[in-house]
Amino acid sequence: MSAAPLRVISVGLGIRAQQHLRAQMALPDKFKAVGLVDILPEAFKGALGITGLPDSACFETLTQAMAATPCDAVGVFTPGHLHTSVMEEAIAAGKHVIVEKPFTCSLEQAERVVAAAEANDVRVVVTQNDRLFHPYPLLREMIADRRYGELGAITMVHHNARGRPFENGDPPMHLWHQGSHQVDSLLSLVQRPPRRVWGVNAIPANSNWTAEPHVCAIITFDGPVIISYTATSDAQAYEMYLRLEFSEAAVKLHGLSMNNTDFDLKITPRQPLERYPRSEVFPIGKAERSGRWADIEKEIWNGFWSHVMEGQDNPCSGRNNLVTIGVLDAIIRSSSERIAVEL
Repeated sequence: MSAAPLRVISVGLGIRAQQHLRAQMALPDKFKAVGLVDILPEAFKGALGITGLPDSACFETLTQAMAATPCDAVGVFTPGHLHTSVMEEAIAAGKHVIVEKPFTCSLEQAERVVAAAEANDVRVVVTQNDRLFHPYPLLREMIADRRYGELGAITMVHHNARGRPFENGDPPMHLWHQGSHQVDSLLSLVQRPPRRVWGVNAIPANSNWTAEPHVCAIITFDGPVIISYTATSDAQAYEMYLRLEFSEAAVKLHGLSMNNTDFDLKITPRQPLERYPRSEVFPIGKAERSGRWADIEKEIWNGFWSHVMEGQDNPCSGRNNLVTIGVLDAIIRSSSERIAVEL
């Protein structure tokens, strides 16, 4: 492995890949883009504009790119069902990997990739960016310092009005594409090993999707702490509701628009039998959330560099992300087998 900056080949050049390329370019002392891979010729234009690379740095396959271009790491930004094969090729060549969520589309694949990475002494990081958005860091602080007492339960209801099915996605569609974000963020709040999962994936009567856009799950932890999670990507309009129940207060987050939205964070002290409980409301403005996009991408890449170059643990490393993939797998198993799954 060469000294910093790490030389990176990026595979898959869609919108998310371009955000990752901008983050690399913003950290020139740590990263250097050296190669671009995509099967669509038209995909290279935006990436070339961002990186300033010549046409000779463009390839149809990772095999071609690695043969022509020395690199230290591979960024995997393809559709999720292609992640595993690309990661395995990179790892076999001794390259570190940074991969978009979902890490993989099965627990068996994720375990196989982690085992290969550890056998080849390379690092893998999954770009679970949702957990970094405000107010998740604030909520983690509240839980850690017991600001409102003991955490007992979390409820998330998430309606995503996507308008069309996900392209090239393994079923159940919502769970792998959006649930991989939301479940990871919920697990990051509890920060305890999950113990048991009940789940249902379904296609509601009002949906014309061919794979499940809707999921309901209950996840339990030591404490006990209970997560109740209901979500869909085939809603008629966007809405998100998150509620944390502590022993001394309820903390609620509510938003009505997916991007660049205003959210209200409401804290309601314990008031048994009070019909109209008093609350404190803290608006979270558009700028505070939308301005974090570029910072979060750089935070992810800085974390990847520290994991590779300094050996720092990363909460989104491949091994740590096995917990998230394990819960997603348990929801699928619970739904198909109609059982509670012990973890």
